[in-house]
Amino acid sequence: MSLADKFHIPKPASIRNFSHGFALPQLRLLAILAIAAMIVASLAFIFAAGHPIISIWAGLIIIGWLFVAGAAKVSED
Repeated sequence: MSLADKFHIPKPASIRNFSHGFALPQLRLLAILAIAAMIVASLAFIFAAGHPIISIWAGLIIIGWLFVAGAAKVSED
């Protein structure tokens, strides 16, 4: 047994495991909302730039990808 094994040295807060706490679901939700806001904003800019067909196709592709990803997650559980 080494000397380091005899003493409990807490990890810094930046590298602690938050999987058992409430922080991970909130951070995941915040990341999803931020990504969704960026996607909506980019589609709005494409639409405003005079390319409505491209923005509609991109929106449909994103919705289809989310459907497939959701179905894969449900079938995984």
